[in-house]
Amino acid sequence: PQSSNSETSSVPQTTSAHRESAALSAEPAAAEPAAAAQNAVAAQDTVAIPRPRPAQRVAAPAPTRPDADIARPYIQVGTFGSEANLQRLTGELSNIGLAVVTRPFGGNAQLTRLLVGPFEDVAARDGALQRIKQLDRSLADAYPVAR
Repeated sequence: PQSSNSETSSVPQTTSAHRESAALSAEPAAAEPAAAAQNAVAAQDTVAIPRPRPAQRVAAPAPTRPDADIARPYIQVGTFGSEANLQRLTGELSNIGLAVVTRPFGGNAQLTRLLVGPFEDVAARDGALQRIKQLDRSLADAYPVAR
């Protein structure tokens, strides 16, 4: 009678596939500390570089003509028939740093308008208006005008 090769022995047998599998599973365990050390060094040498931001649009510069910025760039301080009163107030306004303009009132050559300005923005004009009103109570009626 012939014996068959299908008999199994009680001694475990290792094949080349088993040896490769065992070697592969042993390698990562040995390589893990070394890889962790390399990653730690690499992390220390890494510098974060910020990403550039997208370009933002900038508003166009404001026009330089005062008339283009505000509808009423002047302050009308008053209308005067007395040259002496006009000159007194013109001097007082000039002394506090305001630019004074005089113009004839309508077709009447005997009356003169006293204006301050022109101002380039509303904040400057309103600040000057407050200074004028504080200068003299009789100027409480001063108001912004176009011309």
